Amino acid sequence: MPSTFTRHEEIAWRGGQAKAASRLVAEETAVALSYNGSTHAVMMATPADLSDFGVGFTLTEGIVQRADDIESVEIIGNELG
Repeated sequence: MPSTFTRHEEIAWRGGQAKAASRLVAEETAVALSYNGSTHAVMMATPADLSDFGVGFTLTEGIVQRADDIESVEIIGNELG
C-alpha cells in the first residue's frame, strides 16, 4: 500500500513575504468495495484504516444492518489501488 501522506515543498505568502514552507498532503488510492465477488463501488480513499472504511460504507449503504453481519474483510493491494 502507498504511504498515507506526502510532504510537498512550496512557496507561501506569509506576513507580506514569500517564504519557503511545506505541508503534508493526504495520498489517495482507488478502493473497490466488493461483495460476494461483485464490485459494488470504487471510491478514492487514503490507504489508512481501510477495514473501518469498508465497514462504515457497508453499514451506511444498508448492505448489512449490523457490523456483526459482516463475515470477513479482505484487503488486497496492487499498484493500481
